[in-house]
Amino acid sequence: LGDVYKRQVREKAYRIVDDAGRSVVHQVLPSTLDYMRRLLPALTDGRYYDARLTDDYRIETWDERAELWQKKNLFSGGTKDQFSLALRLSFAMATLPEERGAAPSFLFLDEPLGAFDDQRASALVHLLTEGEVAEAFDQIFLISHVRVDDALFDHRIVMEGGRVIEGNM
Repeated sequence: LGDVYKRQVREKAYRIVDDAGRSVVHQVLPSTLDYMRRLLPALTDGRYYDARLTDDYRIETWDERAELWQKKNLFSGGTKDQFSLALRLSFAMATLPEERGAAPSFLFLDEPLGAFDDQRASALVHLLTEGEVAEAFDQIFLISHVRVDDALFDHRIVMEGGRVIEGNM
């Protein structure tokens, strides 16, 4: 096969993959934003309630105090983390199959509490143990260097220096 033909095949394949990706995003986006609007108030201590994604998939949130849509890059690092976590959780919930047996129903969260103050960390733990996120997943694995109330979790492992020092498994 000639180089021109190979290039045409690659370009066609790129367009097919790009179109498929855009199609999936457009199918999942409405549900993702619905979930995000439900999670944001808890994760931001009631400060933000509405969010949207720009055409280039950047998060904007409605700021009632300023009465305008704010881009995520204007916020503090902790607030950016809250928005990003809300988006990731929302996307995970939106992509769960209707038939729960069709795919794994677990979620791994690695250090989601690090940038949260105590109140927001407590709100996230509530979402993970009793709230809407807990209802969406059969198992949630939370990895954290921030100490949380052991009574809120069925199972736990505490590690130090790469070794289990306590746990109930």
